[in-house]
Amino acid sequence: MPGWEALWYLGALYLLGRLLHYYLTGIGGALKLAVELVPLVYALAILKLLMEGGFYRRLSPWANNLLGGVYLGIVAFSYFYFNREYQSLFLLRSGAFTSLDYVVAALFLGVVLEVARRMHPILVVINLVFALYAVLGPWVPWDPLWHPGISWKRLLSVTTLELQLGMFGDYAQLGLTLIGAFLLLAALGAGFDLQPSLVRTLLAFLKRARHLPQLTVLASMFTGMITGSAAANSAVVGSVTIPLMQRVGIRGQYAAAIEAAASTGGLIMPPLMAAAAFLMAQFMGVSYGEVLLRGFVVALPYYATIALSVYLISLREVRGLLDKDKTLPRPQMDDFLKVGLLFLAVTYLLYLLVVQGANPLLAALQAAGLGMVGFLFWGLLQRFSFPELLSRFREALKTYTDLLTQIVVLMTLLSIFVSLSTATGFILRMGQALTATAQGDPIALVFVAWLLGLLLGLGLPPTATYVMLAVIIVDPLRQAGFSAWQAHFFSFLLGVYGDLTPPVALSVAVASAIAGSNFLRTNIEAVRISLPLLLFPFVVLIRPELLDAPWTSPGFWLAFFSALVAFLSFAVAFYARSSLLLRFLVAGLAGGILLAPISAALPLALVALLLGGYQVWTSNLYLHSRREKEG
Repeated sequence: MPGWEALWYLGALYLLGRLLHYYLTGIGGALKLAVELVPLVYALAILKLLMEGGFYRRLSPWANNLLGGVYLGIVAFSYFYFNREYQSLFLLRSGAFTSLDYVVAALFLGVVLEVARRMHPILVVINLVFALYAVLGPWVPWDPLWHPGISWKRLLSVTTLELQLGMFGDYAQLGLTLIGAFLLLAALGAGFDLQPSLVRTLLAFLKRARHLPQLTVLASMFTGMITGSAAANSAVVGSVTIPLMQRVGIRGQYAAAIEAAASTGGLIMPPLMAAAAFLMAQFMGVSYGEVLLRGFVVALPYYATIALSVYLISLREVRGLLDKDKTLPRPQMDDFLKVGLLFLAVTYLLYLLVVQGANPLLAALQAAGLGMVGFLFWGLLQRFSFPELLSRFREALKTYTDLLTQIVVLMTLLSIFVSLSTATGFILRMGQALTATAQGDPIALVFVAWLLGLLLGLGLPPTATYVMLAVIIVDPLRQAGFSAWQAHFFSFLLGVYGDLTPPVALSVAVASAIAGSNFLRTNIEAVRISLPLLLFPFVVLIRPELLDAPWTSPGFWLAFFSALVAFLSFAVAFYARSSLLLRFLVAGLAGGILLAPISAALPLALVALLLGGYQVWTSNLYLHSRREKEG
């Protein structure tokens, strides 16, 4: 319906303008910004659903429009009410809310959950279960989770009316401010077709068909730096690289698994890190740059390992030749220019954050400004007309609003969960239950926490899994002797690993759909390629040197080198063309490197490096002998 679309663009323009005004001035504060813009974001989400066909597929268009209009009316009334009563709710009536306050809160919360149900159904169900748990606490049969219960009024106030705690609290403010500023560069890139240019530019350096998977990994890594979404990464990069890999003989399940594993790595790749890095910095009270430094500790070994894995896969799978002139998308000079502009903006952003220690919001705004100037310069070189430039910025606005809507909806759901967990004492009780289950054994505690993370990851997106784990298991892990960095990265990496576990393995689903491969087989292969993601949560607990003083201390470099060799050795054990005995030996050495004291790990790593190198060499020999026979 054209009217809905026009309203959506007007709302998106106001949203962007209001955010830019706040980023530049800070007037009003983050809480006032959230109270103003959270209802607007939900209004935009409602309009988006109406533009796509409505809330309920079984109802007629007019019924969907009618219900959408009702939801919009509730959100609009809530917007005006919360903003008009802001001072009273925040300062005067806190703890003594009126009947009208509760009615508005109930209506708005109902619409929030109904809209969010379309994006995060499992998280909505979890929140509803926790709402029942909050009210029915006295009837909980398990003593460790029993609590005296809260009233329905208290439930509404803690999730909505107590502005500092509920859905307008820290998480929503973080989504609108810091994360929103970082999304500006990604949106500009989408508006100016940066991601396809990145893929074409990297493929221009392709010399041999068997190097195609490595370029796929590189393309997904660089794309992940600006998108922070595994599914989007798989769709953009995979739509080009997966058919090319299949064309040179790589079977569909391997091609899709390579793309899914590489795209999932984008969730741990700075500067975005699936938006969890922003939350981690807030949880720990540290600078965002400190989180990024540790993000590279995880991301670089991960990508090095899957690069070796896919290289060994290509030695076995690639059988065709690649005609670059006919097969590959040909990059133009403007592709190289756009990619150069991206690297300039991202490098400048990392310099501001890591080297200068600048305010993350201002750093993101400066990087986005640099990117906008660069893309405008590119547009002038291309002699774009004003309508063409306007169309590019319109696409950027659409991308930005869609990304921010998804983030804010997720953050409000997480705020509701944390508010209910705090009000019922669930966090403290769950921590005590975990500690009691482990009976003082740190290994048992880690195993129980890992199982909890695995279960949450089966149905929740990475950021949601991380937040839930952070509020439940970080304190018990710290009481067991682990540092805050270890506990938080353990939780974060478990959340990211959940993106590869069905049924919510979105990157695998997208990649397997492009390849036409079986989802389950692709998923199994993607998990094998992404083995470091399964092991890294435990590695950061075993090797505190990795996170305590990254990139500076000798202990860090010993731990980093040994972990890297262990991961590479596992890749060799899985995919090299060699005897089963040698592969078992290398896998055993890899396990020993990870578990042994750091003084013993180094000699084991050197032996594994020699054996692994020999197996890679023999795999290359196998390739050459096979080609001679086929020739």
